[in-house]
Amino acid sequence: MAGRTEPLDAAGMRRVAEAGADGVLVPLPGTVPGVTREIAAVAVREIHGAGAIAMGTIGTSQEGSHRTVVPQLALNAMEVGVDAHHIGDAYVGGAMDPEFLYDYSVAIRGRRHTWHRMARNTRKRN
Repeated sequence: MAGRTEPLDAAGMRRVAEAGADGVLVPLPGTVPGVTREIAAVAVREIHGAGAIAMGTIGTSQEGSHRTVVPQLALNAMEVGVDAHHIGDAYVGGAMDPEFLYDYSVAIRGRRHTWHRMARNTRKRN
């Protein structure tokens, strides 16, 4: 967790959820040194066991990495079972790279679903 001086393990993440958090951040494997798929999956199970959602995070500059990295991060998120996704803004000018987001979505949902969501009208009709 951001701002902590000591590592927070799966049991600690469960305690955060049990203390009333609706969701707990889990660094995705490949984003933080030492966080493996196994460690992240156990953390997600603990968070779910406490009734909270697990948000997989990419916030350590991988969001500005090469496009070939994106599908692996997305598949890691799927594999460990996160419920929501956080992608940071460490790209040019402190913005999110739209191509990263597109590649991430295609890896998780496939092109058909990604294109459908992109084409969908979000305005409410009367």
